Amino acid sequence: MKDLQSTPRNHFDAKLTALARDNFRCMVTGRVDGSSLMNGLITCLPGEITTMTQCAHIFPDSLGDLQTGGSGNKEHQVATAWTLL
Repeated sequence: MKDLQSTPRNHFDAKLTALARDNFRCMVTGRVDGSSLMNGLITCLPGEITTMTQCAHIFPDSLGDLQTGGSGNKEHQVATAWTLL
């Protein structure tokens, strides 16, 4: 239970949590987040490239695997997930 973390309540908190998890770097390019560097949350090596990161949501492939006209349990679950998103 001690590993449970509270859910971020807004976009800013979600981005900060994700940046901390990813060592204040873009998870795709590995570049240092510029605003984290300016706010002293991380240091970078000389010559290391910085960038302005943006929060992104990654969805599993299964959410795109919906059969047109399908009405089975899987289609219902995927449609429900998309409705909630």
